[in-house]
Amino acid sequence: MFRWWRERRRKREALANYREAVFQAVLDKKISSEEKSRISSIVSENGLALSELATIQKEAFQGAFSSALSDGLVSDQEALLLNDLVDLFGVSAQALGLDQERFNSARYLELLGRGELITFQERPEGVIIPEGESLHFFIAAALAKRRRVTTSVSYSGPTASIKLMKGVHYRVGSINLGRSTSEKIAYEDIGFVFITDQQIGYKGPKKHLNIPLKKVKYVEINDGVLNLFVSGRENPHLIIMPEYQVVLSILSVLLNR
Repeated sequence: MFRWWRERRRKREALANYREAVFQAVLDKKISSEEKSRISSIVSENGLALSELATIQKEAFQGAFSSALSDGLVSDQEALLLNDLVDLFGVSAQALGLDQERFNSARYLELLGRGELITFQERPEGVIIPEGESLHFFIAAALAKRRRVTTSVSYSGPTASIKLMKGVHYRVGSINLGRSTSEKIAYEDIGFVFITDQQIGYKGPKKHLNIPLKKVKYVEINDGVLNLFVSGRENPHLIIMPEYQVVLSILSVLLNR
């Protein structure tokens, strides 16, 4: 019985030492070779199983990830720390709770702030990038357009009906029907947007756009929709996508070169 109790206490102390060493590395925002050796020794010398370490590892990684995203950017040092934690723990970043899309966006924004563009070797399905062009981004998106919608409106306040004579009534607070016209955004097609060093394009099952960057006049976001104004066209192309900041930053780098 005492042996079991001593073993349990030893494991508790080992896990406490492991937690302290790992979280200190996260606070330092780097893992030195000495720290790696110490942390690995704690695990091997005490026979700690991955299942016993999983909670500590997730807490440490997610703490480092949240800290990295606090300013919306992931620096070189922060990216290196996250990568070192993955290597140290021996499990995938996804198993540790990495939000890949948020990481990708924040990391790319950091690089774009320095004027650096990522070149993708992967190609979106159905898109042919001309030889000599570099693909810098692609993302799921939808083409949209504004539609004028007219609806009937009515007043629905307090009303009363007063009999004037047989078959004739006067309605107090009578409801006056009218017409109201407004603009609404309607989807035209769903596909993806891609950006190269020469063009911004859209590819979907119904629509396909290839707009040379030299024809782009300006870009703005209105009501959560990207408005792309190009030369020779009165109305902007309307594009809806889950991520605007990276797209705007890429276009800013490309258009201001």
